[in-house]
Amino acid sequence: MASLREQKNEKIKATLLETRQRRTTQVPVCFDFKVRNEKRNKKAGVQEHLKNIFLEGKWVWNSIKAQTDKKLNEKPRKLSTFTHKEFDTVVHKDKDNNDVTSDVKYLTPSMRQCLIKQYKTATRALKKRKEKGFKVGAIKFKSSFQSVELKQYGVTHWQVGPNSYHIQGLDAEIRVAGMRQLRKLDAEGIPYELSVAKLIDKNGCGDYHIIQTIYVDKDV
Repeated sequence: MASLREQKNEKIKATLLETRQRRTTQVPVCFDFKVRNEKRNKKAGVQEHLKNIFLEGKWVWNSIKAQTDKKLNEKPRKLSTFTHKEFDTVVHKDKDNNDVTSDVKYLTPSMRQCLIKQYKTATRALKKRKEKGFKVGAIKFKSSFQSVELKQYGVTHWQVGPNSYHIQGLDAEIRVAGMRQLRKLDAEGIPYELSVAKLIDKNGCGDYHIIQTIYVDKDV
């Protein structure tokens, strides 16, 4: 008899297979939901929460960079050894370039996992370009972090109302502009499926957006 873990893995595998099969008849479309700079969001602490997500994202990214950099370490750490579980706290630099250890409170385990994957993807992309003969540099430390992946609709992020959104880790609704795009699809009777999203800080200046990917049938 299969263990509970094996049963769970089989269920995940079946769900992924079902999703892949659906995607063969669908195309992705991205909608931009802008986080409103309004009193309700400010009172709920939305902007401050999002600001800290990107701050902690920068800390984690730079921590990975510091530990894997060959110029900084005699024995640099392998990228494959990183897991989201180790980033409950992180060592980072303060404004005076001193090492400081801080708790990671806003960047959820799922977001950390996606960030590690993002770093790996960037590393592979540079390696491929180098193999093709392009002159490339190394991944750099970041002075700001501007993109956080939200990987599972209904778990890491979801629509709450006609003009509001929710992301994992924030105990408040986020008021956004742009959801009329979904209402237009509803009005026209076009079926769609909400999927992954990205939380964006445009230009690193607190202009927050949720870039929501949806899937519609190819023949729509």
